[in-house]
Amino acid sequence: MASAGMAKRGATLEEACEAILAMQRPIVIGHVVPDADCLGSMLAFAQAWGAPVTTCLPQGSVSRRLQFLIDWAGVAVIDSPAASDADGYVVVDTARQSRCNVGSAASADWSSGKTMVVIDHHAGNQGFGQVGWVVPDASSNAELVYRCLRHTGCPIDEIAASLLYAGVHADTRGFTIGVNLVASLAVAAELAEAGARVGEIGTRLCRNQSQEEFDLCRLIYRNTRTIAQGKIAYSTADSSEIAGCGCKPADIDE
Repeated sequence: MASAGMAKRGATLEEACEAILAMQRPIVIGHVVPDADCLGSMLAFAQAWGAPVTTCLPQGSVSRRLQFLIDWAGVAVIDSPAASDADGYVVVDTARQSRCNVGSAASADWSSGKTMVVIDHHAGNQGFGQVGWVVPDASSNAELVYRCLRHTGCPIDEIAASLLYAGVHADTRGFTIGVNLVASLAVAAELAEAGARVGEIGTRLCRNQSQEEFDLCRLIYRNTRTIAQGKIAYSTADSSEIAGCGCKPADIDE
């Protein structure tokens, strides 16, 4: 395993898993305003990994539409890495360290020199952390976490499969976009066989809105303007308008 002073960029799946297995009390971290792929990756890892794992999700950083993923996972959640005695970090779906969703610890050296393993699928990943397994031709980060869990022999039950399936489904927009949809569909099939709640996930991600979310959509469409002969559309919403819909900043991401 790479030490805190030895960066192992361009790591393999085996090297990333070895580094994580050396941790006794890891914290899993994602990016700010986490989407379904980020949350599914974080929560499935925490739910299925053998050692005690804590997830860092600062209060108010998750949209109400995706709260069901946290409810399903039933894992330990903290507001900041400073709230735990972790001996290492697993960072998922995040291309640069400044985007890590660490709450009040954002301006401090929250990693404290401890080993940070990065699992990511963004081509623009900046190579932070001591061990980085980055696979740009993966359509979702959940696919990589699935491979990691399978490689280490972690059991993937109905809950973990559902969390990972939500990530794959969301980042491929229902298997309609992606750099390697053949691989995505193969992983999705395996997750469905493991018990993923395919129908319910489709409903929650694509066909379900609260009144507050509906009102926010109406606001965004009402404020939409076009320029360049209709080729570019943009919208605005200030904090008071968002609050007037009964929403918070995290709810606008989708």
